[in-house]
This record gives sequence, C-alpha cells and structure tokens, in this order.
Amino acid sequence: MIKAALPAVARSRAASLAGLLAGLLFLQLPGTASGTDPAGGDRERPWAVAQGEATPNPAVAQLQELIKQADALKAKGAYSEAALLWKQIFSIAEPLYKRSLEISEKALGPEHPDTASSLNNLAALYRAQGRNGDAEPLYKRSLAIREKVLGPEHSDTATSLNNLAGLYESQGRYGEAEPLYKRSLEISEKALGPEHPDTVSSLNNLAALYRVQGRNGDAEPLYKRSLAIRE
Repeated sequence: MIKAALPAVARSRAASLAGLLAGLLFLQLPGTASGTDPAGGDRERPWAVAQGEATPNPAVAQLQELIKQADALKAKGAYSEAALLWKQIFSIAEPLYKRSLEISEKALGPEHPDTASSLNNLAALYRAQGRNGDAEPLYKRSLAIREKVLGPEHSDTATSLNNLAGLYESQGRYGEAEPLYKRSLEISEKALGPEHPDTVSSLNNLAALYRVQGRNGDAEPLYKRSLAIRE
C-alpha cells in the first residue's frame, strides 16, 4: 500500500466537507429550518422529515459510506487512497447541492433565506475543493440575500460574513477579511450575546487572522476572552 503525506490544507478541506455532508441525511428541500454549520455551510432539516414523508436519497447514503471509507484509510495513513475517494465524494456531492439550490430558487424565489443557505452550502463545497473562484460569488450572493431579507444584524448575516472572510483569509487577502470578521463578531455579540458559542468562534477567527499576520498583541486579548468564556 502506497502511503504519502496528505497536505494539511487537503486534510482541512476533507474535514470541512465531512462536517457538511454528515448533516445531509436527505436531499435538501425548500421550507427548512437552518442552523450554522462550523464547516462553513448551513445545516438544513427538510420539513418532510418531521412529517415522516421524506425519502432517503441513495446518493447521500453512498456519500456517507465513502466518507467512512476515506476516514478509515486516513486513519491507516493511506493518504493517497483517501484523496482518491474524496475526489469521488466531491463529484457525487456537487449535483446534490446544485439540485438543492435549483429547487429553492424555483419553489421559494431567488431571494429566499433557504436559497441563501443553498448558495452558502454549494460555496462551502467549492471551497473544500480549493475552487475559490467558484465559491466567492456564491458566498457574496448569499450574504447579499441575508442582508436584504433578514437584516444587516441577523445572526445568519454574521455567518455569511464569517464564511466570506474565511475564504479571503485562505487566499491571503487579510485586508479584505478583517472588516468582515470584525462585523461578524459585532453582530454575534449583539444578536446572540457575548458568551454565545458563535461569538466565541468569531473571537477565535479574528484572533487567528491577527496571529497569521504576526499581530500577536491584537490576537492575545481575543484568545484570552474566548478562553474565559469557555471556562
């Protein structure tokens, strides 16, 4: 068995996508309640699940099995084989997310909050593959919808700001990322409270941005505040 070192970025992308797909038990449908996913996407629970009407999507079951196999290979150190499986996972997942977006746009409209969630999820899938050029316009459109429909100080708007900032940071576009992270933190503090888990995440994200630039004096108080909240 050939073993090769899997780059840290690739491992991070794989972990992020696994987090997204783990919550995708059924093909996403319009009329859902959304929550923030730490991987940069939105978890959606189809309304039909609660009514017992949803039909499991075979492709999702296949994805779940492939993810298990990829994780098992990675645990064994078979990184090259795991990477090949992740390519297969990406190819299966993309049409699911595109279908979700298509359904939301047709059934609910191009500016519905669920459409924004579908845009966000497809963007996160692209980002997991390093397809930043495809991800950016989707993140921007999702943010624009949420600002217009939900308001500039809604927690979902903060999520979109955070996701776009994360994309910029991954590209070394620190000057563009910083104001978005700051605004996301400010919204989370006001909308969710200073000790909410999302606020803690925003503190850590901004601190990490400062740290990667060598701005340790700016990062330290944010890390300390985050630690104090968690304790």
